[in-house]
Amino acid sequence: MIDAILDGADVRSLNTLALARLQSFDDSYQWSGKSSIDMRGIGNSVCPKMMQALLAAVGIALGIARP
Repeated sequence: MIDAILDGADVRSLNTLALARLQSFDDSYQWSGKSSIDMRGIGNSVCPKMMQALLAAVGIALGIARP
């Protein structure tokens, strides 16, 4: 079944901007311009929106932020 779906399909890799958007980086974020470095940075990063939620939860747990 997958062969029928993929038959003649063109497979492409995602560019830096597309990968950054999937990770929730803002479009205005400045990357180095070198694809291999940028792709590694995106892959090794924690999604900005996830980190924001995590830090908010930690702040609530520590009593320094309100829900």
